[in-house]
Amino acid sequence: MDLLLLDSLNGVGGTRRRRGLTGRARTLDWLAEAGMSEEAFWSHVKTQALIGRVRERFAGESARRYLAEHPDEFTVRRAAWVTGPRPEALHALLDGPVAEFTDRATTALLPTRHAGHPAVAGADDLGLHFEASATLTPRLPEPLRGLPAGAAIGPVPYGGGHMAGVVYEVLPPDPEAQEVLNAARDAAFQAWLDERRRTSDIRWFWL
Repeated sequence: MDLLLLDSLNGVGGTRRRRGLTGRARTLDWLAEAGMSEEAFWSHVKTQALIGRVRERFAGESARRYLAEHPDEFTVRRAAWVTGPRPEALHALLDGPVAEFTDRATTALLPTRHAGHPAVAGADDLGLHFEASATLTPRLPEPLRGLPAGAAIGPVPYGGGHMAGVVYEVLPPDPEAQEVLNAARDAAFQAWLDERRRTSDIRWFWL
């Protein structure tokens, strides 16, 4: 079987699984809702398959080389943050040691308040959302990506609202971790694309 066709079929299967399109009828209904013909859908899938095949060329040594040249892009940060529509609701969460930010945030967002912790008045009604993660730096909210360990930031504009957060720890990248290598592959591919765009000379001729 043609490899591009196989990649395309895998892509179709992945799209249908992600969207719960368990049969042809449901798939056609979804295409109709999206305003996309079957031909356009297959063209899109084939394009994505081609892009995927080019991206895979940057796996292996290309990814390792990019990782060695840009290690700071693939550090792992252990962080926590709270987002909300208004900055004044976030100030109290930053009032205290960085190490206790998660305690303050979770306490403030719990229905039952505990003495000794600053609580955000009416937090339940303010649209506040708490998250914590230990992940590759590029996957964190942008304001946290350059923050050193033990530092806090906020409230700062983020995602149409505001954010306050902390970074507890910054770990160097593991050059053998598949997650890191995949991220380095994608970054090397994106850098190649950016360079191609930068050096491209596109001219329009109107007849």
